[in-house]
Amino acid sequence: MFIGSNPATNEPRIGIGTTFPAASTYLHLGSTGGGGYRSWMNVGTYYNITGNHMYVGMRNISTNANEEIINFGDDGYNPSAPALLQIY
Repeated sequence: MFIGSNPATNEPRIGIGTTFPAASTYLHLGSTGGGGYRSWMNVGTYYNITGNHMYVGMRNISTNANEEIINFGDDGYNPSAPALLQIY
């Protein structure tokens, strides 16, 4: 578990299950890897397990302009095991 801040921006970070000494977003659950993280992922939650990832949060576009994001994916394209977002 990691509780701290991003050294570059001083923004808060909490990581649970992370395999590195800092969390990528405000709340980071699971491990790192899989190539799903993007630098604009900041204010939100990031989930990762075995290369599958999901981010739910906001993307800052400019001053007072944000987008609400649901982003998910897999560690690579595999037609026999696609990454699916299911809502029950």
